[in-house]
Amino acid sequence: MAVHKRISIRLLMAVIFYLAADFAIIRAALDSSGPHFGVAIVVLPFMNLLLLNAPRLRVGGKTRLFWIGFETVGWALLFLVGCFAWNSPDSFFRPIDWIDKHLPAVGEVENFALQIVFALIFYTAPQLLAALLAGRLTANYRVKIERR
Repeated sequence: MAVHKRISIRLLMAVIFYLAADFAIIRAALDSSGPHFGVAIVVLPFMNLLLLNAPRLRVGGKTRLFWIGFETVGWALLFLVGCFAWNSPDSFFRPIDWIDKHLPAVGEVENFALQIVFALIFYTAPQLLAALLAGRLTANYRVKIERR
């Protein structure tokens, strides 16, 4: 017997709000010059994940320490990646340029979509793995303060 978990309207509204904000930010970044678009593509997916998981910090229990470590390291990495992508976009996006040179010429839109997918995988996955590892370490190795 499968138990179906219901999705709250509040969560659904938050997801739709974040997606609408993301599309508005990406639309504005496409029209501007500079590294705005690349930074938005690299930063927004992980930022949405961190924002959607933020309410879990208020919930007590065994998983709270995991989420504290996950959020702390996640926001720190997001800040570092965003700053590095903003300040030195040529060296930060060099792997995407390398992939662009080696992609077969199937079309401008298709190559652009492949670059975005590669950027999401190449830049977001390490952030996610590091945040998960930090959450796991925080949950397993918590410090207990004892009074004497």
